[in-house]
Amino acid sequence: MAIRSIASHGRRASRPRARLYPIVTNSQWLVGGTDYNDLNKGLPYWFNGLVPLAYLTEDQRHKNERARAADMVLSLQWLYERDLRAQGQTFLDCMRMLHENALDWEHWYTDGVYLKHDQNTIPSDITDANDPFEHGVNVAMDLKSGAVFRRLMHDKGLATRALRAVNCTARYHGTVSGSIIGDERISGLSPARGVELCTVVETTFSLSYLCHALGDNSLADQCELAAFNALRFLRLVYTVDAVAPSNLSVRIPGWSALPTISVNGAPLRGAAPDTQTGMLKTPLDQGSSEVIVTLAAELHMQRRANDTVAIYYGNLLYTIPVQYTQTSRPYPNHPGNIRDYEIDPSSLQYNGLTGLCPVLSGL
Repeated sequence: MAIRSIASHGRRASRPRARLYPIVTNSQWLVGGTDYNDLNKGLPYWFNGLVPLAYLTEDQRHKNERARAADMVLSLQWLYERDLRAQGQTFLDCMRMLHENALDWEHWYTDGVYLKHDQNTIPSDITDANDPFEHGVNVAMDLKSGAVFRRLMHDKGLATRALRAVNCTARYHGTVSGSIIGDERISGLSPARGVELCTVVETTFSLSYLCHALGDNSLADQCELAAFNALRFLRLVYTVDAVAPSNLSVRIPGWSALPTISVNGAPLRGAAPDTQTGMLKTPLDQGSSEVIVTLAAELHMQRRANDTVAIYYGNLLYTIPVQYTQTSRPYPNHPGNIRDYEIDPSSLQYNGLTGLCPVLSGL
C-alpha cells in the first residue's frame, strides 16, 4: 500500500495535466506532436495506470479527475458506465476524438499494404514508413480495437475488421503457441525469431475482449492457446449456490469433440454446445450442485514454415528439450573479489568546470 501511495503522488498521477511531462501534455493522441518515439506509448501507459491507481488507493482527488485524463477508449467506456457526475457527453466526446485521431489500422490490414513477411527482408523505406503498425505489442493491443470502436460507433463492419486483423496476424506472423512472432517488430513465421511475454499478455487480453464482444468460440480457443502455453497453470473452482433452479453455462473448446458433463454424479445427456459461442447450458437445481466437466483432447498437427510441424494435445503445444551447455564469464574490467563500492560525494567534480560539486546532504 505504501508503494501505491508513493505512486499516487508521483509523475503518473501528477495534476493538472498541463504540469506533466510533454509526452502526456502534448501527446499525439491529443492532436499534439510529442512522444519519446513513434510508437506513441507514453499517454496510454500513463492513463492506464492512473485509473486503477485512483481506486486502489481510494484517492478521491484522482477519482474526481479521471475525466481529465481522456485517453484509451476502453478505459473511458468503463468510466462512462460508472459515471456519477453526469459527465457522459464529455466521455463520449473524448472517445470520438480518439477514434478520429487513431492510426488507420483498417487500412493497414488491406491487400497491398499489409506486410506479410519478415520485416528484415523488406526495404527499409517501406518498413520505416509503417513503423507503428509493425511493433508486436502495438499489433497485439490493436486486435481488439475494431470491437472497442464498434461499441462507440455502432458500426458492425468494425467487428469484421477486428476478425480480419486476428486472421492476418495469426496467418502471417503467428507463433505456434498462439501469440505473435516479433522481437520488437513482427517477424514473419520463422521459428527462430523471438516472442515477447508482454505481447503474449496483450494478445490474450485482446482475444478475451473479442470473445466477449463477438461471441465467437474460436477466439476463446486462440486466447487460451496463447495463455496456456506461456503463463503459469492455475486451477479455478467455482461454487454456485442457486436460490432457484437455474442454468450454468460452460464453454466447450472447439478442439474437444466428446466432452462429458455430470451434475451431482448424474451424466448430462442430450445437451450440445451452441455452435457459435461453444456455451453449453447445464441445468441446476436450487441449492448447491457439483458439476464435473471432462474435456476429451486428441493429438493434432499443424504444418508450419520451412517444412516444420507443430504438435498439440488439445490446446497444449508439445516441445522438444533443447540440449545446451551453460557457461559464464566475468564482464570486462571485472574488479576481482571486490563487490561493494561506496561513493563519497565530497570528492565528485564537474567535468570540464572548476570547483567541487556541492555536497548533497542526507547521503
